[in-house]
Amino acid sequence: MRFIVVFFIFFSLLLTARENPFAPPQTATNKSSIIKKQITVTPVASKKRGPKIHPQRPIVPQKEKLSSEASTKRVVFNTLKARFIVHKDSVYIETKDRLKKHFSLKTPASIVMDFVSASDFASKRTVIEGLPVIKIEMGAHGSYYRVVFRLDRSYEYSIEEVRYGLLLKLKP
Repeated sequence: MRFIVVFFIFFSLLLTARENPFAPPQTATNKSSIIKKQITVTPVASKKRGPKIHPQRPIVPQKEKLSSEASTKRVVFNTLKARFIVHKDSVYIETKDRLKKHFSLKTPASIVMDFVSASDFASKRTVIEGLPVIKIEMGAHGSYYRVVFRLDRSYEYSIEEVRYGLLLKLKP
């Protein structure tokens, strides 16, 4: 009996429900009672401001920055295991992992570094332009991972332990 009463109450509520509860209810309104406003939108002209020109001062062209930008160029490459910041003559390697071994190859010119850490990730590669390090490749090998720095030519190198990682210095 209760089921039948609840069913009729629910059914009667369902009949009074609107299709879209968020839309305003449509009531019978007289069209003459609706006031329409016409809105016109005029675009505002954007003001382009150039350099201020003083009428009594001559215009002198600015010199281009030559090699100062190239000397301060750096590239940052982030991975889960390490962060590499490549400069003109060095690479800062920010990692918590211990360096297992390192060596260099003549052909192709590269420096290889192995770090102790159980690793399982897909190989990663990034290409760098305008610096001695032209490519960084990284791959997992079970109990260690390998980082290969491809160079534009052969370099002598040294590795220093610094705060939060290692510093790879390149010497031509």
